[in-house]
Amino acid sequence: CKRSLVNEITKGKISESGRKTAKKYGASDAKSSDELRAEWSKHRDSKTPTYAETVTKGFRLACTLDEYFDLFLSNDSEQYSYGSYQRKLGDSELDVTPWQLSEEDGMSLRRVVSYVHPVNAPMAPPSAAASKTQRFRRWGEHGMCIETRTEVKDVPMTDCFHVDDQILIEPTPDGGVSITSRFEIRFIKRTMFRNIITNTTKGEFVSWFKGYKMMLVDALKERSDGDAKGEQGTETGKEELESAEAKLLTYEANAASSAATTKSEIYLRILLVLVAILVLLQWMMMVQMRATNKAYLEMSANQDRMYATLSQMLEEAARVDPSCDATASLSSTSDV
Repeated sequence: CKRSLVNEITKGKISESGRKTAKKYGASDAKSSDELRAEWSKHRDSKTPTYAETVTKGFRLACTLDEYFDLFLSNDSEQYSYGSYQRKLGDSELDVTPWQLSEEDGMSLRRVVSYVHPVNAPMAPPSAAASKTQRFRRWGEHGMCIETRTEVKDVPMTDCFHVDDQILIEPTPDGGVSITSRFEIRFIKRTMFRNIITNTTKGEFVSWFKGYKMMLVDALKERSDGDAKGEQGTETGKEELESAEAKLLTYEANAASSAATTKSEIYLRILLVLVAILVLLQWMMMVQMRATNKAYLEMSANQDRMYATLSQMLEEAARVDPSCDATASLSSTSDV
């Protein structure tokens, strides 16, 4: 059944009955370990779709693929789940749907994280509804991937773009995992505020990933402190965690020092755009006025030429027929 297949996909071990269920939704036949490794490598190294920004690359954690999923991604995870992390960021009204089988391929899972996010931007409401649509796929013991599309509603210009991100988790020879996270802002409509949107959204997502990375470190440190097996482990793993934490603290300090200027920079850029728009409108009005004046001058010149031509015609008529009162005719025409 679907529920059993969902659990098998999270563990990377598909049973014969699970394979039959998956094939109903387009899944291929069972694959060997070498075939799964090749598929994982192809997905990991693929350049399509693109992800322009890489936040972490090869960041190592002392846990297995199964432990990572159970602690951070499973339906039962609470303390270190996506929802828990979003609450720490100040989000509210969170709703995380359980992982469900994706009927697109029969071998991936899908869920939606809905929430209300505080907004700190000019000309925007204090909060806005947002959602993260996530797709999970695992390639046996060779790796797994979480792909997320984030969309925001009820904020000006958020209908012009969405953000796609990808987290790749791969086992390492020492029994841990290596994590790479990256994202890209994808514009679907044209907007004059593209640069402002890019800079603001990029900063927010970099901060999100750095904070999420810190949460992963804290979670494994707590587990290591309370686990006898963790206490007997190598010092290398602990040093890696401490080093990663120190780097994150340094990043947060740098981010805090630059955060104060972010809002003022946004206001300044918007002001410059508005000034440019006003200058453009003024220039267009001047061009229109010049065009109107030119048309008036041309009309006056044409009228003068017409009067001159008519005067010549009347003089010719007077020479031909002396009884014709050319002066009166010309006078009446000029009055018109």
